[in-house]
Amino acid sequence: METIQLKPIEVFFCNINKDMNLTGHCHYGEVIIEFETIGKIGFPSFKDTHLEIESFLQGLKLKGLNMTNEGVLRFIVEELEKFDYPATEKYGGNFKLCTVTLKVMGVQDENNHSNGFTTYTKILHNPVPNTINTDGSGFKFSKVSDEEVKEKGL
Repeated sequence: METIQLKPIEVFFCNINKDMNLTGHCHYGEVIIEFETIGKIGFPSFKDTHLEIESFLQGLKLKGLNMTNEGVLRFIVEELEKFDYPATEKYGGNFKLCTVTLKVMGVQDENNHSNGFTTYTKILHNPVPNTINTDGSGFKFSKVSDEEVKEKGL
């Protein structure tokens, strides 16, 4: 498997985390996205494609969340799986979301957080892939299954 990992994207989120009996608090975090390359060309890594994803992530409503940090990661992954990555269309490439990592900075506080980063990673074994395929008439987005990827030898 070949992958392309993007630079960390900074996020700020606030969660209440009732499951662990924690009061509301906020974290600085970094999201690291990795795409599987399907075929010869994978995710087109350019300024505009990075900015599009950065804007998308930083635009998510990440305040007042009643969930653990694992839940925040799952929420981010679910949103990324729905995203169509329109800026990539003009470059071509075949890719699908592979791994998403959320690095959460903790500082000592009343919730007993530890100083430093804790890293949460979601490996997508059977994601809803976002791919770009060429059919001679230009580039288009299409959803393909892992089985189709294997059948077509992509």
